[in-house]
Amino acid sequence: MSEPMFLTLNEAYRHRGQIKGAVRNWRSMRVEPSFLKLCKADL
Repeated sequence: MSEPMFLTLNEAYRHRGQIKGAVRNWRSMRVEPSFLKLCKADL
C-alpha cells in the first residue's frame, strides 16, 4: 500500500487557484470537504 501524498506549504500556495476551484466543484456536487470558517479565513 502506498503512502498518502501531501502538498508542502509552498506547493499548496503555488496551486491555490486550482485547489480553490476543485473545492468549489466538490461543494457544488455536495462532496466533502464541508465548509469551515475560522476567524476571517475560509478553509
